[in-house]
Amino acid sequence: MLWEAMMWNFHFLTLFIIVILAAAVVAAPLTDDVYRRLADEGRLDEFIEMTQQHRTALKENPPHFYDRSMNKSSAEDPDTFRVLIILVDFPDLPYTDGYVAATPDDFDSLLLSENMNPTGSMTEFYKENSYGQFIIVGDIAGWYMAPNDHGYYTDYCTGGGDGTYPTSADKLVEDVVNLADPDVDFSLYDNDGDGYVDGLFVVHSGTPYEDGNDNCAIWSHAGGMLNPQYLDGVTIDLYSMEGEESGMLSSFGQVGLFAHEFGHVLGLPDLYDTDYSSRGCGEWTVMSFGSWNDYGRTPPHFDPWCKKQLGFIDYNICTENITEADFPAVEYDPAIYRLWAEGTSGDEYFLVENRRQYGFDLFVPGEGLLIWHIDETAWGSDDEWHPLVMLEQADGRFDLQEDRNDGDGSDPYPGILNITEFGDNTVPNSRAYSGTITEVGVWDISSSDSIMSANLDVTWSRPYVTVDSMDLIDQNDDGFLDPGEIVQIYFYLRNTQLEATSVNVGISSDDPDIVFTDASAAIGYLPGDGATTSTMGDAIEFVVPDVVNPIYDSFFVTVDIQGGQFFAYYAFEQEIGHTRILIIDDDRGGNYEELYAGDFRAKRTPTHVWDKSVSGSPAGTDLAGYSMVVWFTGDSAADFLEAADIAAMKYYLDNGGSLFLTGQGLAGELNIEDNDFLENYLHAQYAGPYFYFEHLGIDGSPISDGLKTRYYGGAPQALSLSQKISPINGADPAFIYKYSTDAYSALSYAGDFKVVFFTWGYEAIWNDSPKYATRDTILTNIMLFLDGWNVPPCFDSDGDGFGDPDHPENICVVDNCPDINNPDQADSDGDGIGDLCDEGFLCGDTDLSGGINILDVTFVINYLYKGGPAPVPPQSADVNKSGSINILDVTHIINYLYKGGPPPDC
Repeated sequence: MLWEAMMWNFHFLTLFIIVILAAAVVAAPLTDDVYRRLADEGRLDEFIEMTQQHRTALKENPPHFYDRSMNKSSAEDPDTFRVLIILVDFPDLPYTDGYVAATPDDFDSLLLSENMNPTGSMTEFYKENSYGQFIIVGDIAGWYMAPNDHGYYTDYCTGGGDGTYPTSADKLVEDVVNLADPDVDFSLYDNDGDGYVDGLFVVHSGTPYEDGNDNCAIWSHAGGMLNPQYLDGVTIDLYSMEGEESGMLSSFGQVGLFAHEFGHVLGLPDLYDTDYSSRGCGEWTVMSFGSWNDYGRTPPHFDPWCKKQLGFIDYNICTENITEADFPAVEYDPAIYRLWAEGTSGDEYFLVENRRQYGFDLFVPGEGLLIWHIDETAWGSDDEWHPLVMLEQADGRFDLQEDRNDGDGSDPYPGILNITEFGDNTVPNSRAYSGTITEVGVWDISSSDSIMSANLDVTWSRPYVTVDSMDLIDQNDDGFLDPGEIVQIYFYLRNTQLEATSVNVGISSDDPDIVFTDASAAIGYLPGDGATTSTMGDAIEFVVPDVVNPIYDSFFVTVDIQGGQFFAYYAFEQEIGHTRILIIDDDRGGNYEELYAGDFRAKRTPTHVWDKSVSGSPAGTDLAGYSMVVWFTGDSAADFLEAADIAAMKYYLDNGGSLFLTGQGLAGELNIEDNDFLENYLHAQYAGPYFYFEHLGIDGSPISDGLKTRYYGGAPQALSLSQKISPINGADPAFIYKYSTDAYSALSYAGDFKVVFFTWGYEAIWNDSPKYATRDTILTNIMLFLDGWNVPPCFDSDGDGFGDPDHPENICVVDNCPDINNPDQADSDGDGIGDLCDEGFLCGDTDLSGGINILDVTFVINYLYKGGPAPVPPQSADVNKSGSINILDVTHIINYLYKGGPPPDC
């Protein structure tokens, strides 16, 4: 036992040294505003290189960090930790000159108080995170005036947040402790009696570098002094430095910054990516970008690995499989499970915890089980795909690694996407970084709540059957599913875990006209450990229904395992009929084809795409096989159409085709290059330049009657390419620029062929306002005009893309969601579209005023906290797409209105 204890201590000491080295250069992450400013000024790479040099230097000479990981305190017998906070200002920046003139009492409230600071103090933060085991007390000294201006301590304002001794931040610490020495007994702050001061905060006047616009400011950090001071019988080496004020809030400093830096004092590393190529652990831990949650006022909890390093928790080590393990919310109960292959110990493992938006976690991006991947052999977070601490994001998008966001509501399990399983074959998966299968699983995860449950595996506990692939064979084997054909489907399955004694496959479709002559296949026994099989001996069959237009039908496969004990699900879409619509992608390498194809797919209408940048100009015969052609030219500035393109469109129209041509500048170009095509095929005459961002519909027009539309903000519609046209030779105007009497922007023509011509880009239509027609509505009218489009059974009398609610046989999304008739579905705004699928609202316009302003903020606050009416529709207030309405939506709107933040995104 003694030997085991010695080895355990040796392992921990080795780990702690790694932590110290990783944390030796430790500083607060930049705010988004400062990051963008440095990038815009071309100084970001220089800043990152400078910070990496500082980290390397301090790795070679780490300060004396305080080690409380071996402390076995408890809530009944807490560890009291005394800190010293010294306030310092500068001859050129007295503390009275900024947003505030913070007093020692202000800092006492912010850092050391209980039940005084409205959003919580640093003492309360650590008390909550330690479950009452770690209590910070302390003293405040100052203000003291530094002997030099503030730019002196950053190498005379080099704009990097620090400098080289003596024009450096640690020189400021050296100056300050000597200024304070007559007033302070530094020996009071040696908490463990080892002869070193453990908790020294130096707070300078003004804003810190990472949260302001001052190239002379100091970057908040924790570190050691190049020239440690020996005063009152103790050595002063380790310190933490922060600013007096918050640049984001133009007010007094916030607790998140201090909590983050004090974590470094206690030996923790940064868990954000210090080269800013990813988001590290995002807003899920105070040691990453979470230190800025709620503008720094309400930082989130430590991640479980950090809590363990601080001695705040012990893991529940899973040595065998557990059924329905309980997960109370970690904000008040330290229930954290450690999982690895066969329950073994080692440097790599998974941690599972239940996070709720409660206490200091009020502003985390979501709720549910968080699964953390730990590898204690890794260094920091600069390798985003193999860091020390990585969050396994349930949605499998890896947004944190890809630098897309700081976390969202689909990161936890089940989260807003209802993902209830994590294992060897999920995305993300439970394999080791080496790729080795661990057999770890977290599955049958309950809904997010204050107490959750899940099954925990450290060895396989069940079969795991998946559909690897499928074959779909039509009767005449031409690859098209024609009406009346019998189609056979064969599935190929794989069982990667334990053997299955019974496997059956069933299928259904959302199209009531699909008739299955055999809707199931029995497989029986299926070995495990990667064994495969198929339904080749028992084909599933259906008869293709009659269709007027080709459509996408959805099919849903259920794999029943062990007589209903386990299930696997698989879904696919299949084109029924021959594709009749061709999209010509003529945006010269852009990606607008995704928007066009996506708009058709939303109508369950198949399309083919011809990419001109890959395949060149199509011939007329390439177009002739389609009843409708959509040709778009994107947002480039010149030479849109080649002679071969015009010849192909003439051939197509001469043979009775239906063409939708859209793009800015086309009328002017065609007026020069081929006026015959402009006037005799498009039935338009170039009428000169004209610009306005709003287009009004024309009474009686099959395209725009009763509609108006406009460009979205920032749409790439160039003023110099905006033109007006005159419909001629039997064409009808379709849109007119607002405030004009004859400046038409679109037309339609029906004769021996059909044409819809926009002199602007359809892709620029603003799709997010109830005051304007959406792309869906306009495309519906174009399809009805050009192709007589209708996809039965989809009764859609208002042409909004949603079926009428009184037709339960509809296969399109009906006005009362979900995909069946549901007259009881709430319809708050009375537009005939149920709240769950209603897109006819302005995201963020919670009071239906027609715009977004401070009154919408008040409306949401009244709803959340004062019993006020609910937003209409409710999802108009979920501006951050979290799946719920909370205080984060309020701050999102405020950021958008007043701080240049992203627009609401419901």
